[in-house]
Amino acid sequence: LRKGCGAMNRELLHSLKEDKHSEYLLEQTIKDAQQGRMSMPEQVGSLDIDNIVLARRFSREQGVKSNGEKKIRAVDDMSANHVNASAQATGKNKNDGIDALVRAAVLMGVAMKRAPAFWKADIDSAFRRIPIRTRDKWASWVAFLHKGTAYAAQHQALMFGSLGSVHGWDSVGALLCHLGQRLLHLGLFRY
Repeated sequence: LRKGCGAMNRELLHSLKEDKHSEYLLEQTIKDAQQGRMSMPEQVGSLDIDNIVLARRFSREQGVKSNGEKKIRAVDDMSANHVNASAQATGKNKNDGIDALVRAAVLMGVAMKRAPAFWKADIDSAFRRIPIRTRDKWASWVAFLHKGTAYAAQHQALMFGSLGSVHGWDSVGALLCHLGQRLLHLGLFRY
C-alpha cells in the first residue's frame, strides 16, 4: 500500500470535485477533531503526500431528520485507495440469530411466569469511539474540496467506509455482550 501512494494521492487530488455538501463535510471534520476523532482539517499543500494515503471524503443523504432537515453522513472511500483491500479480517463476524432470541424469550417467560420485556441499545457513533492503532494512522487520511481548496484530515478513530471499522466494532461489541452476559447476567444478543 505504501508503494506509489504519492502518485495515487496526486491522482485523487486532481480528480476531486466539490461535494454539494462540502460545508457539512468541513463542519463535520472540525466537530470530529474537537471530539478527538480526527485531526483538524488542513490544506493539502502542507502535507507530505508521498508518505500517507488519502481517501476521498464525500457526503450521502440518508433521509430526513424529525425536524425536517436532511440527514447527511460523511463517507470515506477506503476502497478506491486500496485500504480496504489491504485490511485482513482476524476472524468471522458473528451475530445472534432470531432463533436464539425466541428460545431465550420462551425460557424467560416460563421461569418468570410472565412475558419478558425487551429493549434495544444502539451506540451512537460506535466506530468513531474506537481508536486506530498508531502504526496504521498513515493510511487514515481523507481529502475533500471546500470552496475550491483541498483539505485533508487524519482519522484518530475508526471511520465509516472502512472494512477494518466493521471488524473493529464487532470485536468491541462481542466484548461488551460477553461482559454483560457473564458479569451482569443480562440476556444480551447482538444483531
